[in-house]
Amino acid sequence: MIERFPHPCNSCGYCCLIQVCPIGLSIFGGEKYRPCPALEWQGTQSRCGVVEKAKGTPHEEMVKQAFGIDTGCCIKARVRDVHGNMHDFASLPDEVKISLTQRYKAGGITTIQRVKK
Repeated sequence: MIERFPHPCNSCGYCCLIQVCPIGLSIFGGEKYRPCPALEWQGTQSRCGVVEKAKGTPHEEMVKQAFGIDTGCCIKARVRDVHGNMHDFASLPDEVKISLTQRYKAGGITTIQRVKK
């Protein structure tokens, strides 16, 4: 059974910016906590290069399922606001997630923290 998450994915790219997924590690190897080599950007929207290459092929649905496409935002990260309150990244409004991701990508912030399991 596929796990579903309560907040929809908005393609902000934060999850792929901070770590390579297990499938990406099997393809690219290297360190886990780094931007994924397959991460592609179209403006502020992220795309997985592996998933993009599978589009229109007989393997498209299998690849989408393996990557958890359409299952929701699964990131386990917390963000501290200007008042010191912590918030789950996944529950933030889309525009805030996109803005924080773009600032993180540009090196402007380093305060988003992964929640360790």
